[in-house]
Amino acid sequence: MKPRIHQLFALTATLFCFSASLFVYWEEEFQYYVVDNVPSLVVGSDVDLSEFFSNSKRPIYFHFFDEDCADSKISLEHFPIVAKHYQEVCEYIVVNASNLEAAALRQEYQLPSYIQIIDDSDHVLTNRLKVVTTPHALIVNTDNQLLFTGNYSDGSGLCGANTIRNSAPAVALRFLASNHQTPLFSPYQIAFTGCPIN
Repeated sequence: MKPRIHQLFALTATLFCFSASLFVYWEEEFQYYVVDNVPSLVVGSDVDLSEFFSNSKRPIYFHFFDEDCADSKISLEHFPIVAKHYQEVCEYIVVNASNLEAAALRQEYQLPSYIQIIDDSDHVLTNRLKVVTTPHALIVNTDNQLLFTGNYSDGSGLCGANTIRNSAPAVALRFLASNHQTPLFSPYQIAFTGCPIN
């Protein structure tokens, strides 16, 4: 009889460990994978920003941020590296979808003054641009047409400090700076990945 109790105990312990591992995997990784079947703006489509901005003399680069998302925090730490390299190409705007005040956000992430921060805690701009996850980037040209929409991936995963210059938004900026049409990116690079914007 005792061997059966030991087997039952071992099976129960194994199932518990497996369930706990699945829960941790969900909490730390899986929930941040690609969000499918989400209607998004298509490159080349018109974007009406008149409610939010007057006519800009340069394209506008939007970086979507949410303080509650670990990936978003990492991307914002490295975003100034890209913006500094292409400082004259675009106007840079961090769309703050969290409740963190702009001054605190600028100080915490050491954002230079040429990067604007707008509060979008009510998600009006985020919804208008059909962005559902963060981190995410959009580039809109001076004719209010979408040039780029995508995440901070180099095609193999979220970019860090050493790879941020190879991220899809940085590549799009490189092409924009040289007056070339942005290249086609892999589906993963333009997909909504990361954390849902609530």
